Amino acid sequence: MFNLEYRIEGGNILRLEHVSYYTKNEGFDLTLDKWKKWVSGKRQYTYDTPALPEKETFNFMEAGPGDFTGVPITYSMCVTKRRPG
Repeated sequence: MFNLEYRIEGGNILRLEHVSYYTKNEGFDLTLDKWKKWVSGKRQYTYDTPALPEKETFNFMEAGPGDFTGVPITYSMCVTKRRPG
């Protein structure tokens, strides 16, 4: 259902990862000094705070009484400026 792959590491550690974790390309390590001039000071972000959701709800087709029902993820007083409720 979630495209997970499992591995046993060190004989006693169960590791669950999305399949892309094991098949992705390495890419660039932007923490190395040779990339510093291209990366340093480039991260500037702004957010349209009023447009951010206060909560997210996920539903599964398999949901039934007590199974896979879950609860909404509520974002209160972290990034959103709206008050919960």
